[in-house]
Formats: sequence, structure tokens, C-alpha cells
Amino acid sequence: MADQCKLQINKLMSSELFYKALTSEDALSNQEEFQFLMMLHGAFLAFQNSLLLAEKGTIDLELREALTAAILGTKSTPGMRRYWRQSEELPALWVC
Repeated sequence: MADQCKLQINKLMSSELFYKALTSEDALSNQEEFQFLMMLHGAFLAFQNSLLLAEKGTIDLELREALTAAILGTKSTPGMRRYWRQSEELPALWVC
């Protein structure tokens, strides 16, 4: 039971962080920034996977359209700008 409570608290905290980071331009701690970027990256991977599954006919096209609408609805938010800004900086960090 305690593990279930911890899981629910973690889900709530993650949801709150994701919403805050997506909708606000307020600075985040390094840990919050990393968590947000990983959550958004995971969402993009899920979206990419849904495109592949739709091509194969193993996923309902309406689900893919719903995911597309969600991305289009958030593409101009502060959090998306934060994500793309960070993504543009990553290749420079990989150069040795």
C-alpha cells in the first residue's frame, strides 16, 4: 500500500512539473529541467511510434490524429520553446 501511495505522489508531482514547465517561462532547477526534457522527449518518441504503427495499420488513425492535435495545441508554449532550445544545444555537447 505504501508503494502505491508513493507511485501516486510521484505521478502527481510529475504531472505538476510537466504542466508548470510546459506553460510557464519561469526558471526551473537543473533537476526539474532535466525531468521535463525527458518527459517531453518520451512523448515525442511515443508520437513517432504511433506514426509507425499507423503506417502498419496496427493503430487506429483517430488516435494518431488525437496525438497530432495535442502536439499542435502545445507547439507555441514556453515549454516547447524550452525543449527546442535545449535540443539545439545538445549536438554541441556531443562534439569531443
